[in-house]
Amino acid sequence: MDISDLLKIALNAGASDLHLSAELPPLLRIDGAMQPTTLPPLAQSQVHSLIYAIMNDKQRRHYEKKF
Repeated sequence: MDISDLLKIALNAGASDLHLSAELPPLLRIDGAMQPTTLPPLAQSQVHSLIYAIMNDKQRRHYEKKF
């Protein structure tokens, strides 16, 4: 599963936000409420790969300095 798959799930569910955290399933904000997806929890390495796929070099450098 890649980030575009998760974004499609969010879009189809009518979510305004997609939240990714290690050790939790992807969460969707629907009508202001957080709702877990039925997907399995994400490992830290999966979250890292998912967010890096949509970051540019400047964003990656900033992320690496902060986290």
